[in-house]
Amino acid sequence: MHPFLISLLEKGLSDKPLQYDYTYLDARDSVSMLMTVVTRKPVRIDSLLIQLPSTANIKHPLEQIYIQPKGKKWENRLQCTISYQEWCLMYASPEPFILQFSMPDEDNEIVFADKRHKWTKIAARFTGLQQIIELNKTGKDI
Repeated sequence: MHPFLISLLEKGLSDKPLQYDYTYLDARDSVSMLMTVVTRKPVRIDSLLIQLPSTANIKHPLEQIYIQPKGKKWENRLQCTISYQEWCLMYASPEPFILQFSMPDEDNEIVFADKRHKWTKIAARFTGLQQIIELNKTGKDI
């Protein structure tokens, strides 16, 4: 999937939206999330908390693929794998989920969420994709 953007909720260590893309991993029935977080200084981002409006929060360790300077900022490329079911839950709610990135050496987090007025269209795009995945799962009757 091509990259998408999620809005930054509060400026601080970052002042840019989160860029992300997903890859469905058929053999593991999971989803790889690749994300780019731009920060004002080099930081080590080690975990992602996915806050779902309708259920409990789910925390995942992050793999920091690289960090590199980009102008006066720092580009952090991160990866995490979540279950397919969790990914479906992210888009099942009428309210947007929140992504909170934690850094062990910093006192605050970087937090992103889709804007509410755009959420219906965004959620519909991904639930449509999830329907296609379900139809194409091995051994599934149509």
